[in-house]
Amino acid sequence: MADYLYIGHGVYSVAEAARLTGVPASTVRRWTRGYSYTRNGFRYELPPVFASTEAGEGPILRFVDLIEVRALRGFREKGVPWPTLRIASHKAAQITGHSHPFSQRSFRTDGRRVLQQVGEAALHDIVTDKQYFKDFVRTFLPDNELDFSATGAPVCWHLMGRESTVIIKPTRSFGAPICNPSSVRTRLLSRTYRAEEDLDRVAWWYDATIKEVRDAVAYEAQLAA
Repeated sequence: MADYLYIGHGVYSVAEAARLTGVPASTVRRWTRGYSYTRNGFRYELPPVFASTEAGEGPILRFVDLIEVRALRGFREKGVPWPTLRIASHKAAQITGHSHPFSQRSFRTDGRRVLQQVGEAALHDIVTDKQYFKDFVRTFLPDNELDFSATGAPVCWHLMGRESTVIIKPTRSFGAPICNPSSVRTRLLSRTYRAEEDLDRVAWWYDATIKEVRDAVAYEAQLAA
């Protein structure tokens, strides 16, 4: 596929997506390519949860794929059973007309169900079609780390929260983690600091702030942990 199709959308290998989201590479592959298994002599084929772009021997993920993986991980960590999540993903795609429905800002969970916000006061259970008053359901999976466009699509991920300068923005540096506003990649700032051990010097070299260098070092250390 032509490289220009990735411009402004981010581009990640499975290994990179695993590193950034904390989801094992094997799981990312299953979610994006599907998988098969044998039980009691019968072979079962499960389709991808969402489709990524095939390139060479494996999928290439875009920023929207990364956010979908992040959301799926969040649902699983909050306790949503995998069969429920797979059904909910399929139904949510039908409802929204979007191939990556969980990358949108309208979905939540209470730890058992996948819920779509309907207006200000109601939540819709994607699987059972039941509705609940928002006041009576404690919801999780907040999206305060994400910035969204007017259409509800994710456009920026604040990887360590909004107090940090570390972000992923698909329109900058091909979606690599960078520090804002300098746009210098966190990996470069961190590696240079480890070699020099001088915050002021590294910040001066890359026209970045000392806070950006500190944030980059903290973020890369977190990824390596």
